[in-house]
Amino acid sequence: MNTLQNVSSEFYRVSDAFASKGSGVFLVFILSLSTLAFASIILRVSSTDRVHGRLPPGSFGFPFIGESIQYYASQKDMDALGWFKKKREKYGPLFKSRVDGFKTILLDSPGGWKFMYSEFDENVIRVLYPPTVRDLTGPDSPIIKHGRVHRVYKSFLLNHFSGVDVVHRYIPTIGKVAVDHINSLWLSRSDNSEVKAQELLQEFTFSIIGILILGITDSSVLEDLRPKFEEFVNGFVRVSFRLNLPGFQYHRSMKARSQIHEILQRSLVKRRAELEEGKATSTQDYLSVMLTHSNEDGYFYRDAEIRDIMLNLLWAGFESTATTMTMMMMHISRNPQVYDELIKEHAGIASKKAEGEALTLQELRSMKYTWAVMQETLRVSPSSADINRVAMVDLEYKGFTIPKGYRLTAAAGQSQWNPDRFPDPTKFDPSRFVTKTGTRSIEPYIFFPFGSGLRHCPGYELARINTMTLFHHLLRNVKWTMVYLEEKCRYRFLFYPEKGLPIRITKCKAY
Repeated sequence: MNTLQNVSSEFYRVSDAFASKGSGVFLVFILSLSTLAFASIILRVSSTDRVHGRLPPGSFGFPFIGESIQYYASQKDMDALGWFKKKREKYGPLFKSRVDGFKTILLDSPGGWKFMYSEFDENVIRVLYPPTVRDLTGPDSPIIKHGRVHRVYKSFLLNHFSGVDVVHRYIPTIGKVAVDHINSLWLSRSDNSEVKAQELLQEFTFSIIGILILGITDSSVLEDLRPKFEEFVNGFVRVSFRLNLPGFQYHRSMKARSQIHEILQRSLVKRRAELEEGKATSTQDYLSVMLTHSNEDGYFYRDAEIRDIMLNLLWAGFESTATTMTMMMMHISRNPQVYDELIKEHAGIASKKAEGEALTLQELRSMKYTWAVMQETLRVSPSSADINRVAMVDLEYKGFTIPKGYRLTAAAGQSQWNPDRFPDPTKFDPSRFVTKTGTRSIEPYIFFPFGSGLRHCPGYELARINTMTLFHHLLRNVKWTMVYLEEKCRYRFLFYPEKGLPIRITKCKAY
């Protein structure tokens, strides 16, 4: 690892040690500043690594912070033509920088993305998350595991919960929850009521995931969990002092994690007793599956592992899908022609069905334009603005050396916001992904809304089905307008409207 990463690791270790002993906030703060000053001195004295080869062109910027401020500023407002464009003009499509304390190689697209995603040996290139993410998701979280442990668990998840064939069995349940959700939280309000779309959509996706993984049908349980998850997800920031002391976000988020674990453990104990008494079945939800099924190695997951797995699934259900739906509503509201095309597509489906009849898999698959709108939403407002890996060995790419310990980054600004890949990238245009005759093919390795390779999102199909179903019923019954048409977006591990997308809603019968 390079000098800064070693110093940063020592800083986190020492500050955590002081925090755990209950030392004063001021003392820890002084320690933090002293350590960072020490890191800067070391970087000035030893500003280069011993690299056997030629690094890509670029600049590491200031000591410690590097170019992190400019990098994240370019993401805040989905700045497709700013920082990244200047970098490409100066250095070419492949360049180095320093972000989040890591010496980083910003990979070109499609070549660099293919180079990163096509490497399946995690002893060569490995997934990389910020320390706070590793702490909050937990030591038994599947996302931080590597090698066979990760592969075997992902296979278990796909076979028993989120694989395409499994998800299709959930379609009736998802449809019922969507209708109930719209009736109770949207149609029950008077016309021109103002609501925050993000909050309502989080409630929908949280209900779905709560039912599917824990069998929770009691809304009071979800109401108890939700504020804890709101505090929990506030800790998912890129650079954070991991100070487990009152008054710091890290402390609040770790406390919320403990509270969620307590609730999950109670559910686990209760379900185990129900299974023993014959009051629950081994396949009624994912919790039952995990308690009664071994993985392909014959291993049964421990309670601690199950808690972290459930926590991660609830987090994904609470945050990512709901945020994508929120951004879809924002883009639809700003583009009336997109709304009109959606109404046309869904009216055609509804015209062939009886009132109240559930959607079928075939009908969900026929929603080509809706899927294009979702894809364009993920292009403009991706679930993640970058995907990061770390080089476990020295790598060679296009005549350049990428040293061990360097971060490899596939960034939206290099591809889906790049006018060389998507002309007029700031324009919201679903026709990039669909034609009048069907789906439009996209050049390989320029757009990965759900990741790729070993880390392809296992919840991809569930997110797609949830979104298609919800919008079919929402478009039919509700019209909305944004309260703040020019509402800005923020980036905190995900893109989301900074005010939560306040909208005014009116009941309708569009089809």
